[in-house]
Amino acid sequence: MGTATRRKPHLLLVAAVALVSSSAWSSALGSPTTFGPVFEDQPLSVLFPEESTEEQVLLACRARASPPATYRWKMNGTEMKLEPGSRHQLVGGNLVIMNPTKAQDAGVYQCLASNPVGTVVSREAILRFGFLQEFSKEERDPVKTHEGWGVMLPCNPPAHYPGLSYRWLLNEFPNFIPTDGRHFVSQTTGNLYIARTNASDLGNYSCLATSHMDFSTKSVFSKFAQLNLAAEDTRLFAPSIKARFPAETYALVGQQVTLECFAFGNPVPRIKWRKVDGSLSPQWTTAEPTLQIPSSQL
Repeated sequence: MGTATRRKPHLLLVAAVALVSSSAWSSALGSPTTFGPVFEDQPLSVLFPEESTEEQVLLACRARASPPATYRWKMNGTEMKLEPGSRHQLVGGNLVIMNPTKAQDAGVYQCLASNPVGTVVSREAILRFGFLQEFSKEERDPVKTHEGWGVMLPCNPPAHYPGLSYRWLLNEFPNFIPTDGRHFVSQTTGNLYIARTNASDLGNYSCLATSHMDFSTKSVFSKFAQLNLAAEDTRLFAPSIKARFPAETYALVGQQVTLECFAFGNPVPRIKWRKVDGSLSPQWTTAEPTLQIPSSQL
């Protein structure tokens, strides 16, 4: 009995120490369920077609936080007033723009997520508006050259944003001009080049311009232009470069660069590439008229 009486105070002391230690630990670290906002979804840049049937643009924003985050948005650095019934609505953390227009809504957007612990600001998202007008309705003048000579047919694309891709039709859809060593369609100007003409090139040509945007793809056709060939000239001609890249080419970080080069001649010239102050990287892609330099190599 004497031994048991001496052990009880010892056990009570241990329990008291454990209780004090647990309380101190919780006080030092704070509640493990409280933390500032951390983005799970941030807005992406959007290219919105001006003629789109879509009635809204959604810029996404979602953050994990405890207590839950509240959201605000900035446009061009100024905080937006997101009022009920306005064209700009806050849905969760997302910004929804109803009936967007270039004049009112084009710009740079950022999402701000806040709670009592702190605030985080998203990356910038740019809302742009793309368009592609129709080709001129005026008839195109015929083009005449001697069989065996080279020829260029201009595309003269209509006003557009952003850039376009180009193809050419011969006589009717879908008889597209092939991409081979004798024909070349510049993706910079849209012009069609034929290094050396022959009888099979006779006919009517139309330029097809295509715009690729986030919500849609739109294509427009030019009026047909007739290519006529006079008597064949069988003489040999040295290569003459007709499509060339500029002396200086600038690119944004992360952007692929494509250089173009094409020549007239008889026989049909072959295009080879070399780097003036070194050798071509094996990661660069050469396809005769074009040289593609990936963004990682800039």
